[in-house]
Amino acid sequence: MDSTDIPIEQVDVLIVGAGLSGLAAAYALHQQKSELNVRILEARDRIGGRILIVNDTTTGYGFDLGPTWVWPGHPHVLDLLEKLGIALFPQYETGDAVFDRGVDAAPQRFSPPSAVMESWRLAGGVGALTERLQAGVPVEKISLGHIVQAVAEHPHGLLVSAQAPDGPQTYLAQQVILTLPPRLIADTITFAPALPDTVTMALRETQTWMGQAMKALLVYERPFWRDYKLSGLGVSYAGPVAQFHDASPPDGSLGALFGWLGNHSYGRSLSPAERRQAVIDQAVRMYGEEAVSVRHYDDHNWATDRFTTFPSEEPAAEQEHPRYGHPLLQQPHMQGRLHWAGTETSPVNGGYLDGAVYSGQHAAQRVLQSF
Repeated sequence: MDSTDIPIEQVDVLIVGAGLSGLAAAYALHQQKSELNVRILEARDRIGGRILIVNDTTTGYGFDLGPTWVWPGHPHVLDLLEKLGIALFPQYETGDAVFDRGVDAAPQRFSPPSAVMESWRLAGGVGALTERLQAGVPVEKISLGHIVQAVAEHPHGLLVSAQAPDGPQTYLAQQVILTLPPRLIADTITFAPALPDTVTMALRETQTWMGQAMKALLVYERPFWRDYKLSGLGVSYAGPVAQFHDASPPDGSLGALFGWLGNHSYGRSLSPAERRQAVIDQAVRMYGEEAVSVRHYDDHNWATDRFTTFPSEEPAAEQEHPRYGHPLLQQPHMQGRLHWAGTETSPVNGGYLDGAVYSGQHAAQRVLQSF
Protein backbone atom coordinates (compact mmCIF):
# COMPACT_ATOMS: atom_id res chain seq x y z
CA MET A 1 0.00 0.00 0.00
CA ASP A 2 1.34 3.43 -0.91
CA SER A 3 1.76 5.72 2.10
CA THR A 4 -0.68 8.20 0.53
CA ASP A 5 -3.38 5.50 0.62
CA ILE A 6 -3.16 5.01 4.40
CA PRO A 7 -6.31 6.48 5.98
CA ILE A 8 -5.84 9.35 8.42
CA GLU A 9 -7.98 9.49 11.53
CA GLN A 10 -8.35 12.95 13.05
CA VAL A 11 -8.42 13.25 16.85
CA ASP A 12 -8.14 16.06 19.36
CA VAL A 13 -5.75 14.28 21.71
CA LEU A 14 -3.68 11.18 21.05
CA ILE A 15 -2.19 9.39 24.06
CA VAL A 16 0.57 6.87 23.40
CA GLY A 17 0.57 4.19 26.08
CA ALA A 18 -2.26 2.74 28.19
CA GLY A 19 -0.22 2.40 31.36
CA LEU A 20 -1.06 4.29 34.54
CA SER A 21 0.07 7.69 33.21
CA GLY A 22 -1.81 7.34 29.93
CA LEU A 23 -4.99 6.15 31.60
CA ALA A 24 -4.77 8.87 34.27
CA ALA A 25 -4.41 11.48 31.52
CA ALA A 26 -7.33 10.08 29.52
CA TYR A 27 -9.51 9.84 32.63
CA ALA A 28 -8.75 13.46 33.59
CA LEU A 29 -9.50 14.68 30.06
CA HIS A 30 -12.78 12.75 29.90
CA GLN A 31 -13.85 13.98 33.33
CA GLN A 32 -13.16 17.64 32.54
CA LYS A 33 -13.96 17.89 28.82
CA SER A 34 -15.84 14.79 27.69
CA GLU A 35 -16.56 16.24 24.25
CA LEU A 36 -12.88 15.99 23.29
CA ASN A 37 -12.04 13.19 20.88
CA VAL A 38 -9.32 11.36 22.82
CA ARG A 39 -7.65 8.20 21.51
CA ILE A 40 -5.18 5.92 23.33
CA LEU A 41 -2.76 3.73 21.39
CA GLU A 42 -1.22 0.80 23.28
CA ALA A 43 1.41 -1.52 21.81
CA ARG A 44 0.59 -4.43 24.10
CA ASP A 45 -2.51 -6.62 23.87
CA ARG A 46 -3.58 -5.38 27.32
CA ILE A 47 -3.79 -2.17 29.32
CA GLY A 48 -1.62 -1.43 32.35
CA GLY A 49 1.91 -1.11 31.00
CA ARG A 50 4.24 -2.04 33.84
CA ILE A 51 1.24 -2.80 36.02
CA LEU A 52 0.80 -6.52 35.43
CA ILE A 53 -1.66 -8.71 37.32
CA VAL A 54 -1.85 -12.48 37.66
CA ASN A 55 -5.32 -13.63 38.71
CA ASP A 56 -5.82 -16.71 40.87
CA THR A 57 -7.75 -19.19 38.76
CA THR A 58 -10.20 -20.11 41.52
CA THR A 59 -10.77 -16.92 43.49
CA GLY A 60 -9.90 -14.38 40.79
CA TYR A 61 -7.76 -12.42 43.25
CA GLY A 62 -5.13 -10.27 41.53
CA PHE A 63 -1.43 -10.52 42.38
CA ASP A 64 1.13 -7.96 41.19
CA LEU A 65 4.08 -8.79 38.97
CA GLY A 66 4.84 -5.10 38.64
CA PRO A 67 4.65 -2.29 41.22
CA THR A 68 2.97 -3.12 44.51
CA TRP A 69 3.04 -0.35 47.09
CA VAL A 70 1.90 3.19 47.81
CA TRP A 71 2.98 5.33 50.78
CA PRO A 72 1.49 8.11 52.94
CA GLY A 73 3.53 10.82 51.21
CA HIS A 74 2.01 10.09 47.79
CA PRO A 75 -1.05 12.37 47.63
CA HIS A 76 -1.88 12.13 43.91
CA VAL A 77 -2.34 8.38 43.77
CA LEU A 78 -4.01 8.34 47.20
CA ASP A 79 -6.53 11.00 46.12
CA LEU A 80 -7.25 9.08 42.93
CA LEU A 81 -7.73 5.81 44.80
CA GLU A 82 -10.17 7.50 47.16
CA LYS A 83 -12.05 9.05 44.25
CA LEU A 84 -12.34 5.67 42.53
CA GLY A 85 -13.33 3.86 45.73
CA ILE A 86 -10.35 1.49 45.85
CA ALA A 87 -9.44 0.20 49.30
CA LEU A 88 -5.92 0.03 50.73
CA PHE A 89 -4.51 -2.29 53.36
CA PRO A 90 -1.12 -2.31 55.13
CA GLN A 91 1.70 -4.55 54.00
CA TYR A 92 1.84 -7.54 56.36
CA GLU A 93 4.99 -7.14 58.47
CA THR A 94 4.14 -8.93 61.72
CA GLY A 95 6.81 -11.34 62.91
CA ASP A 96 10.43 -12.15 62.20
CA ALA A 97 12.24 -12.08 58.88
CA VAL A 98 14.49 -14.80 57.47
CA PHE A 99 18.06 -14.49 56.24
CA ASP A 100 19.09 -17.13 53.71
CA ARG A 101 22.76 -18.14 53.71
CA GLY A 102 22.50 -20.74 50.93
CA VAL A 103 22.07 -24.48 50.64
CA ASP A 104 24.89 -25.29 53.06
CA ALA A 105 23.60 -23.29 56.03
CA ALA A 106 20.37 -23.13 58.01
CA PRO A 107 18.27 -19.98 57.56
CA GLN A 108 18.52 -17.41 60.33
CA ARG A 109 15.60 -15.55 61.88
CA PHE A 110 16.00 -11.88 62.71
CA SER A 111 13.89 -8.92 63.74
CA PRO A 112 14.01 -6.29 60.97
CA PRO A 113 14.01 -2.60 61.91
CA SER A 114 10.62 -0.93 61.80
CA ALA A 115 9.81 0.77 58.52
CA VAL A 116 10.04 4.57 58.54
CA MET A 117 6.72 4.74 56.68
CA GLU A 118 4.04 2.07 56.53
CA SER A 119 3.58 0.76 53.00
CA TRP A 120 0.12 -0.02 51.65
CA ARG A 121 -1.19 -2.37 49.02
CA LEU A 122 -4.31 -2.20 46.90
CA ALA A 123 -7.05 -4.76 47.46
CA GLY A 124 -7.05 -6.83 44.28
CA GLY A 125 -3.64 -5.60 43.18
CA VAL A 126 -2.60 -2.40 41.42
CA GLY A 127 -4.54 -3.62 38.38
CA ALA A 128 -7.69 -2.54 40.23
CA LEU A 129 -6.56 1.05 39.65
CA THR A 130 -5.96 0.75 35.90
CA GLU A 131 -9.17 -1.21 35.43
CA ARG A 132 -11.19 1.46 37.25
CA LEU A 133 -9.54 4.20 35.18
CA GLN A 134 -10.27 2.31 31.99
CA ALA A 135 -13.91 2.03 33.02
CA GLY A 136 -14.02 5.85 33.12
CA VAL A 137 -12.87 6.15 29.50
CA PRO A 138 -15.02 5.11 26.51
CA VAL A 139 -13.79 1.63 25.60
CA GLU A 140 -13.73 2.37 21.87
CA LYS A 141 -11.09 5.03 22.51
CA ILE A 142 -8.42 2.46 23.49
CA SER A 143 -6.69 0.66 20.61
CA LEU A 144 -4.48 -2.29 21.57
CA GLY A 145 -1.68 -3.72 19.44
CA HIS A 146 -0.83 -0.31 17.97
CA ILE A 147 2.94 0.31 17.91
CA VAL A 148 3.75 3.99 17.35
CA GLN A 149 6.73 4.48 15.05
CA ALA A 150 6.83 8.15 14.04
CA VAL A 151 5.63 11.64 14.96
CA ALA A 152 5.82 14.43 12.38
CA GLU A 153 4.78 18.07 12.30
CA HIS A 154 1.86 18.95 10.02
CA PRO A 155 0.25 22.32 9.23
CA HIS A 156 -2.82 21.26 11.22
CA GLY A 157 -1.31 19.24 14.06
CA LEU A 158 0.98 16.24 14.48
CA LEU A 159 0.92 13.17 12.27
CA VAL A 160 1.42 9.97 14.28
CA SER A 161 2.19 6.77 12.40
CA ALA A 162 1.55 3.39 13.99
CA GLN A 163 1.67 -0.25 13.03
CA ALA A 164 -1.73 -1.70 13.87
CA PRO A 165 -2.76 -5.39 13.83
CA ASP A 166 -4.41 -4.91 10.44
CA GLY A 167 -1.69 -2.72 8.92
CA PRO A 168 -0.32 0.85 9.05
CA GLN A 169 -2.47 3.58 10.60
CA THR A 170 -1.96 7.35 10.70
CA TYR A 171 -3.54 9.86 13.06
CA LEU A 172 -3.69 13.65 12.82
CA ALA A 173 -3.80 14.94 16.39
CA GLN A 174 -4.03 18.45 17.78
CA GLN A 175 -2.15 17.35 20.89
CA VAL A 176 -0.06 14.25 21.63
CA ILE A 177 0.94 12.84 25.04
CA LEU A 178 3.80 10.33 24.99
CA THR A 179 3.81 8.17 28.13
CA LEU A 180 6.37 5.50 27.16
CA PRO A 181 9.66 5.15 29.05
CA PRO A 182 11.93 7.95 27.75
CA ARG A 183 14.68 5.60 26.54
CA LEU A 184 12.12 3.58 24.62
CA ILE A 185 10.85 6.78 22.97
CA ALA A 186 14.39 7.76 21.93
CA ASP A 187 15.15 4.33 20.50
CA THR A 188 11.88 3.41 18.78
CA ILE A 189 10.09 6.58 17.61
CA THR A 190 11.27 8.83 14.77
CA PHE A 191 10.52 12.56 14.95
CA ALA A 192 10.28 14.96 12.00
CA PRO A 193 11.79 17.41 12.41
CA ALA A 194 14.22 15.74 14.81
CA LEU A 195 13.99 16.70 18.45
CA PRO A 196 16.73 19.00 19.76
CA ASP A 197 19.86 17.08 20.72
CA THR A 198 19.44 18.18 24.33
CA VAL A 199 15.97 16.63 24.48
CA THR A 200 17.12 13.39 22.86
CA MET A 201 19.99 13.21 25.35
CA ALA A 202 17.57 13.79 28.25
CA LEU A 203 15.42 10.92 26.98
CA ARG A 204 18.37 8.56 26.62
CA GLU A 205 19.85 9.45 30.00
CA THR A 206 16.61 8.83 31.90
CA GLN A 207 16.78 5.39 33.48
CA THR A 208 13.72 3.24 32.91
CA TRP A 209 11.79 2.62 36.12
CA MET A 210 11.73 -1.15 36.74
CA GLY A 211 13.70 -1.50 33.51
CA GLN A 212 15.92 -4.25 34.94
CA ALA A 213 13.48 -5.67 37.50
CA MET A 214 12.43 -9.30 37.60
CA LYS A 215 9.70 -10.48 39.94
CA ALA A 216 8.59 -13.98 40.94
CA LEU A 217 5.27 -14.96 42.55
CA LEU A 218 4.37 -18.03 44.58
CA VAL A 219 0.74 -18.59 45.61
CA TYR A 220 -0.30 -21.05 48.34
CA GLU A 221 -3.53 -22.27 49.91
CA ARG A 222 -2.77 -20.18 53.00
CA PRO A 223 0.03 -17.98 54.45
CA PHE A 224 1.55 -20.85 56.45
CA TRP A 225 4.67 -18.86 57.46
CA ARG A 226 2.49 -16.77 59.76
CA ASP A 227 1.94 -19.91 61.87
CA TYR A 228 5.64 -19.68 62.76
CA LYS A 229 5.48 -15.97 63.54
CA LEU A 230 7.23 -15.02 60.31
CA SER A 231 6.33 -11.88 58.41
CA GLY A 232 7.18 -13.33 55.01
CA LEU A 233 10.11 -10.95 54.61
CA GLY A 234 13.16 -12.87 53.50
CA VAL A 235 16.63 -11.69 52.50
CA SER A 236 19.14 -13.74 50.56
CA TYR A 237 22.60 -13.26 49.09
CA ALA A 238 22.50 -16.81 47.69
CA GLY A 239 19.44 -16.37 45.48
CA PRO A 240 17.96 -16.71 43.01
CA VAL A 241 15.55 -14.36 44.82
CA ALA A 242 17.23 -11.51 46.68
CA GLN A 243 14.21 -10.48 48.75
CA PHE A 244 10.80 -12.01 49.49
CA HIS A 245 7.68 -10.25 50.81
CA ASP A 246 4.25 -11.40 51.90
CA ALA A 247 1.84 -10.84 48.99
CA SER A 248 -1.26 -12.47 50.53
CA PRO A 249 -4.76 -10.96 50.24
CA PRO A 250 -5.83 -8.79 53.20
CA ASP A 251 -8.07 -11.52 54.65
CA GLY A 252 -5.39 -14.22 54.40
CA SER A 253 -7.72 -16.38 52.30
CA LEU A 254 -4.70 -17.33 50.20
CA GLY A 255 -1.01 -17.22 50.93
CA ALA A 256 1.43 -15.56 48.55
CA LEU A 257 5.07 -14.53 48.44
CA PHE A 258 6.65 -12.32 45.84
CA GLY A 259 10.35 -11.91 45.33
CA TRP A 260 12.76 -9.75 43.35
CA LEU A 261 15.55 -11.41 41.40
CA GLY A 262 18.62 -9.17 41.41
CA ASN A 263 20.13 -7.80 38.20
CA HIS A 264 22.83 -10.45 38.23
CA SER A 265 20.86 -13.33 39.74
CA TYR A 266 21.70 -16.68 38.19
CA GLY A 267 17.95 -17.30 38.08
CA ARG A 268 17.61 -14.98 35.10
CA SER A 269 19.66 -17.28 32.87
CA LEU A 270 17.72 -20.43 33.75
CA SER A 271 14.94 -21.89 31.63
CA PRO A 272 11.41 -21.09 32.91
CA ALA A 273 11.05 -24.60 34.38
CA GLU A 274 14.51 -24.48 36.00
CA ARG A 275 13.87 -21.02 37.43
CA ARG A 276 10.51 -22.09 38.86
CA GLN A 277 12.15 -25.03 40.60
CA ALA A 278 15.07 -22.93 41.89
CA VAL A 279 12.72 -20.32 43.39
CA ILE A 280 10.54 -22.98 45.02
CA ASP A 281 13.64 -24.74 46.40
CA GLN A 282 14.78 -21.44 47.88
CA ALA A 283 11.35 -20.84 49.47
CA VAL A 284 11.48 -24.34 51.00
CA ARG A 285 14.96 -23.60 52.34
CA MET A 286 13.77 -20.36 53.94
CA TYR A 287 10.19 -21.09 55.01
CA GLY A 288 10.00 -24.85 55.42
CA GLU A 289 8.65 -27.89 53.58
CA GLU A 290 5.15 -26.43 53.21
CA ALA A 291 6.60 -24.03 50.63
CA VAL A 292 6.86 -26.90 48.14
CA SER A 293 3.05 -27.04 47.73
CA VAL A 294 2.74 -24.15 45.28
CA ARG A 295 -0.75 -23.44 44.01
CA HIS A 296 0.54 -21.11 41.29
CA TYR A 297 3.95 -19.85 40.16
CA ASP A 298 4.71 -17.03 37.76
CA ASP A 299 7.48 -14.54 37.03
CA HIS A 300 8.18 -11.64 34.70
CA ASN A 301 11.48 -10.18 33.55
CA TRP A 302 10.96 -6.50 32.72
CA ALA A 303 14.48 -6.32 31.29
CA THR A 304 13.34 -8.46 28.36
CA ASP A 305 9.93 -6.82 27.94
CA ARG A 306 10.27 -5.07 24.58
CA PHE A 307 7.57 -2.54 25.35
CA THR A 308 9.38 -1.49 28.55
CA THR A 309 13.11 -1.84 28.08
CA PHE A 310 15.22 -1.35 24.98
CA PRO A 311 17.98 -4.01 24.64
CA SER A 312 20.74 -1.37 24.84
CA GLU A 313 19.97 -0.63 28.53
CA GLU A 314 22.87 -1.73 30.71
CA PRO A 315 21.92 -3.09 34.17
CA ALA A 316 25.38 -2.49 35.61
CA ALA A 317 24.88 1.26 35.28
CA GLU A 318 21.45 1.30 36.91
CA GLN A 319 20.82 3.20 40.13
CA GLU A 320 18.46 1.76 42.71
CA HIS A 321 16.33 4.90 42.61
CA PRO A 322 17.49 7.57 40.13
CA ARG A 323 16.46 11.19 39.99
CA TYR A 324 13.53 11.73 37.66
CA GLY A 325 11.66 14.70 36.18
CA HIS A 326 14.25 16.22 33.80
CA PRO A 327 13.41 19.92 33.21
CA LEU A 328 13.36 19.48 29.41
CA LEU A 329 10.67 16.83 29.80
CA GLN A 330 8.43 19.31 31.59
CA GLN A 331 8.14 21.38 28.42
CA PRO A 332 6.03 20.73 25.32
CA HIS A 333 7.80 20.37 21.95
CA MET A 334 6.93 20.29 18.25
CA GLN A 335 4.99 23.57 18.08
CA GLY A 336 3.79 23.05 21.67
CA ARG A 337 1.75 20.01 20.65
CA LEU A 338 3.94 17.17 22.03
CA HIS A 339 3.80 16.49 25.78
CA TRP A 340 5.65 14.01 28.01
CA ALA A 341 4.16 11.88 30.76
CA GLY A 342 5.19 8.73 32.61
CA THR A 343 6.67 8.28 36.05
CA GLU A 344 10.22 8.93 34.75
CA THR A 345 9.18 12.43 33.61
CA SER A 346 7.58 13.37 36.92
CA PRO A 347 9.36 15.88 39.18
CA VAL A 348 7.06 14.66 41.97
CA ASN A 349 7.69 11.14 43.30
CA GLY A 350 9.18 9.99 40.01
CA GLY A 351 9.67 6.23 39.84
CA TYR A 352 6.57 5.56 41.93
CA LEU A 353 2.88 5.09 41.15
CA ASP A 354 2.33 8.60 42.50
CA GLY A 355 4.71 10.03 39.91
CA ALA A 356 2.88 8.19 37.14
CA VAL A 357 -0.47 9.62 38.26
CA TYR A 358 0.94 13.13 38.72
CA SER A 359 2.57 13.19 35.29
CA GLY A 360 -0.57 11.96 33.53
CA GLN A 361 -2.82 14.44 35.27
CA HIS A 362 -0.32 17.28 34.74
CA ALA A 363 -0.04 16.53 31.00
CA ALA A 364 -3.84 16.48 30.75
CA GLN A 365 -4.02 19.96 32.31
CA ARG A 366 -1.46 21.34 29.83
CA VAL A 367 -3.43 19.84 26.96
CA LEU A 368 -6.71 21.27 28.24
CA GLN A 369 -5.21 24.75 28.20
CA SER A 370 -4.65 24.44 24.44
CA PHE A 371 -8.38 23.91 23.90
